[in-house]
Amino acid sequence: MEVHFTPKVQAQLNELSADTGRSQDAIVNEVLAAYLDELIETRRLLNRRYDDVKSGRIVAVDGPTALRQLLAENAARRTETG
Repeated sequence: MEVHFTPKVQAQLNELSADTGRSQDAIVNEVLAAYLDELIETRRLLNRRYDDVKSGRIVAVDGPTALRQLLAENAARRTETG
């Protein structure tokens, strides 16, 4: 596999490699592995949430309703602590 970076990314990779003494391959591998772990976990979370909505375990709320609920909860918390 061949990967092409923008000049900015290549410069950052060069600098990090020089600063840490690690090879660029090692840095790219570590960064990509961490990104993929996060992406896979995000996909799993979204799939679980979709399944929850589809099964009726949770009910989807439209944007304006969600905003009203958040604002009301925030105001209630301020009143409790205020």
